[in-house]
Amino acid sequence: KVNIELLKDDKIRKKYQEQLISLPTYKDTKIHSTEECYIELITKIKRAANRTVRKSKIPSTPRRRKAFERLKAAIKVSKKHPDMQNYKYRLGNRRQEFNQAVKEHKEKEISNFFKNLNDFDVGQRIRKTHKYLKGFRKQKQKKRADISAKTWERILKESEGPGIDYCLNHDYTPLIQPPTDEEIKDIIKTSCCGKSAGPDRIFMEYLKHADDDTIKTLIEIIQKGFTENKLPSDWMKSTQIPIPKKANASDADHFRRISLCNVVYKIYAKWMAMQLTKYAGEPDLYQAAFTNSRSTDDHIFVVRRVMEEHWNAGKDLYILALDIKKAFDTVKVQNLREILLSLNVPSRLVDRVIACIKDEMTRVLWDNQLSSEIKRGKGIKQGCPISPILFNYIMQDVIRNVAEKIPEMKLMNLNCLKIPLLLAFADDIIIIAKSKEELEKLLKELVEQLSIVGLELNYDKCQLLLRFPNNKTPKPQDIKLNGRQYKVCDKIRYLGVCLTDTLDRKSTNRSRCVSAYKTSRVVIEFCKKFKPSWDIGKLIYKTVLSPAITYGNKAAVLTKKSRIGMANYEKLILRNIFNNCKKPLNLKFNARKLLDGKTVNRRVRVGRINYYGHILRRENNHPIKLAYKMRFETKKEGRPSLTWKDSLNNDLNRYNNIDTEEWKQLAKDRDKLKSKAEEIYKETNSEISDGQTSEEEDDRQKPKYKHWKRKLG
Repeated sequence: KVNIELLKDDKIRKKYQEQLISLPTYKDTKIHSTEECYIELITKIKRAANRTVRKSKIPSTPRRRKAFERLKAAIKVSKKHPDMQNYKYRLGNRRQEFNQAVKEHKEKEISNFFKNLNDFDVGQRIRKTHKYLKGFRKQKQKKRADISAKTWERILKESEGPGIDYCLNHDYTPLIQPPTDEEIKDIIKTSCCGKSAGPDRIFMEYLKHADDDTIKTLIEIIQKGFTENKLPSDWMKSTQIPIPKKANASDADHFRRISLCNVVYKIYAKWMAMQLTKYAGEPDLYQAAFTNSRSTDDHIFVVRRVMEEHWNAGKDLYILALDIKKAFDTVKVQNLREILLSLNVPSRLVDRVIACIKDEMTRVLWDNQLSSEIKRGKGIKQGCPISPILFNYIMQDVIRNVAEKIPEMKLMNLNCLKIPLLLAFADDIIIIAKSKEELEKLLKELVEQLSIVGLELNYDKCQLLLRFPNNKTPKPQDIKLNGRQYKVCDKIRYLGVCLTDTLDRKSTNRSRCVSAYKTSRVVIEFCKKFKPSWDIGKLIYKTVLSPAITYGNKAAVLTKKSRIGMANYEKLILRNIFNNCKKPLNLKFNARKLLDGKTVNRRVRVGRINYYGHILRRENNHPIKLAYKMRFETKKEGRPSLTWKDSLNNDLNRYNNIDTEEWKQLAKDRDKLKSKAEEIYKETNSEISDGQTSEEEDDRQKPKYKHWKRKLG
């Protein structure tokens, strides 16, 4: 076992590099095969790592090591003279000194962990922090999943199938050059640390801190593998780890199999992914997953804007959220060659991509047992850098075929956003239609095209939402579409947010607050056990809990009642953390002052203004820009409901000295808009109301803690 964290120490890192230099390796990679060079290089790196970064029971930091040595000496003397009180007191002092050193080191380690989280996006922050804090909560007996290793082996054999062939007619124009030294070094530099190793047990940190000669040899191996299209057999090996999708998973379907690939292969695959994007371009705008400058917020914004404008116009909507069953594990790759060639990807590059998935050997690790190895014939591995891009192109081909047979569905409207509308985030698809017939027609064609590439819907997880603004009669419990019954829901979850069949703003906003409240229980257990300083407690709240509340709200409409609810939930969570942290005696609880003005409501306002700039910077045919401009001339009877534009105008009006045209000019520069929007944190106006009232109005909103605790259980 090795301790990768030791490589952060300059002395250990220098010793590791010296070991790499001293160990022999092939000086000329051209004479030997790629397989031989790779095995020699990996063996060299493993030997150097085992000699320098092996785990030790002795504390590694100087202060803890010194305190540990003094404690050992005191124990030794105390055993020699058990009757002398002086040595007993000294032993007690040494124990106290060592415990204090360990405690301070742990606090410093926790502080560094949360500071380094800023390098990741919101989703990764929440996952990493939840995993980290789980070690501090009360350990309970887990319900063991009654799944045998033979079950996983049987499931794995379902992935066997016919292979995929290389291109028959090669067109070497343009000629694809092998990766350059700078490209490989840049990929190594920007790759994330702290990831699990593949079957060869090589970590990314080994390559990040390797000497120049080792990196040079690695680059030559990658370049030679690309030129000859003969990759080392170890690159094709992967180990699948079943990860539970929910707590107390009891069935194999409740697990997601993540493939651990070898690090050197991942570097090669990342470069291949860059080349694919260079020639084939980004996926169509209906797809928001695994692409630059697109996120879940874009699809959430489009869906909500369509829903609110149709509601105000009195128009009916049928909204169907679809889930594909085991999409990555079951998708057929036999048509991948034709799909890539149709996207103008050179045949030389297509052959290299096919080589990455043609001879893949995989096995499952379950309960410390490895299944037998099989050659995969269908599906692509989750965990490979090139897999998400290939899946996007396969789904793009499916959606384009659907659009060809249904002319009413326009993927690229230049003037306005029209219904029916189809949006996808990886394998999460949502369809919006004006009538049952329109939805049925689109769904039938989509199911047929998905079956061609080996995909089928998970009908148990598909959700149907009916929004009828003018119809007050009870909705049916289910609707039959293409011979199958779909359950009609009063609310559905799409990309982590709640969509309702009425103007129920409370349910939409409360789901995020309740989710953050449940997450805070783990944080509070951690604070009770470790008693960190208030600075660390505040850092945890800002890093994890505040984004959990505000997620999706910058694309949502928040009424005054919703903002009061968010502020009350924030005070409830923050007070529980505050009461279980070490703090100065004169520090009193005041959410606004403790957070330096960065409360959830102000964060939402700043996020909404920044997202407004994001919309204006998009091209004219982008779905979010078309959704922003969407407007019906006819309106239904009665008072119109609040829209996202109304919420945005209320935010912009808080700046009295800036008009609409100035905001549009500011939006062109992302940094200027961000700095201007963050002035909200410094103002003394109310964060709840839309007017210019003082903060005293917010303090009058007393949270009903007992009522919430009883309601949340």
